[in-house]
Amino acid sequence: MRRFQEKNGLLVDSWPALDKWELQRDQVVLNRRLGEGAFGTVYGGEALIDDCWVAVAVKTLKVGSNVEAKVTYSFSLFVLCFCT
Repeated sequence: MRRFQEKNGLLVDSWPALDKWELQRDQVVLNRRLGEGAFGTVYGGEALIDDCWVAVAVKTLKVGSNVEAKVTYSFSLFVLCFCT
């Protein structure tokens, strides 16, 4: 669920702080589409980590995905982040 906060009389998105393994969108560049699966698309790109550009894969979730797909996607991210 999106959270909003008031800034200068306007409501703006207020997202929770990022975990240590998460990056801001402006730190990631998508270069090309690598493939597509049941839940979404995987892109090859580069991420700015500790002042160095590093090759990365970016896994995305399809727009309009149901709750089951979102839970499965979230679990796969957990596995990628903590078990590799």
